[in-house]
Amino acid sequence: MAFAVAPAERWARQPQQGLPVDSGHPLARDLRFLISFGPNAPYDHVSGTLGTPSGGPSIETMRGGARAAKLDSAGSDFYSFAHRPEWEILSAITLAWRGVIASGSNYRHFAGKHSSSGGSFNPFDFRTDNSAAPKPTIVRATGGASTGNYESTTALTVGAISTVEVTQGAFVSDVPSFYVNGLLTGTTTLSGGSAAPPAGTGDPIRVGRRTDGAVQMDGYTEYLAGWGRILTATELAEFRARPYALIKQTPRRVYFITAGAGPSFQAAWAARSNAVIQGALHA
Repeated sequence: MAFAVAPAERWARQPQQGLPVDSGHPLARDLRFLISFGPNAPYDHVSGTLGTPSGGPSIETMRGGARAAKLDSAGSDFYSFAHRPEWEILSAITLAWRGVIASGSNYRHFAGKHSSSGGSFNPFDFRTDNSAAPKPTIVRATGGASTGNYESTTALTVGAISTVEVTQGAFVSDVPSFYVNGLLTGTTTLSGGSAAPPAGTGDPIRVGRRTDGAVQMDGYTEYLAGWGRILTATELAEFRARPYALIKQTPRRVYFITAGAGPSFQAAWAARSNAVIQGALHA
């Protein structure tokens, strides 16, 4: 007997390039981008856009088996995604990153969409500070050069696979919340900015190198995601556990040989595995 099954894991590890986001998934609400890497190029599953390399970045298998962008400040490596209006997040925001920080540059750059140094017209600059034990940082700025600059009180471990999420309200003066490896951290305000939303000028998203080149990346980036809203702690935990569950997966036909168990056996298996059966059973 056979039936088509779309496993609930939905690429719990990593999707194939070219698959879109499932707009019906709860976490897809106001999802602006979800960038994964490989096998040949970075790909945004929301817009279907490919990133363009500069310098000498590569896509390699990170420790743990995930494909990731390998970025080296010595080569000025980065990927660029040409401007799309939905990436200009000028409202409340959530950003998420998973990867490995390596030794090398002082700052480590996750992703940014802003002009020059990000001191004005900055929807988001997501990176670390410049300490030896790098702390996750978010910078956003208005068109009038009012800048909100905040960092987590928890540092990332160099050489270890880490996750970072940050949420912030609509104004650059709103104090954000940071999560490092699933734990809510404290926040240090470096500059508070004004009670006004950020502004943008249609700049690309850059992964691994700030526009002015002063902030770069040494290490690996497995995924980047951004929403135009604040995700709850529960939603962040769900995304962190299964970041690719938002990706549509082509149903697979699964064949079973059973001895008198019949369709009820297959249905019970599907229920236990939380899979989705599509179509009818076939003898």
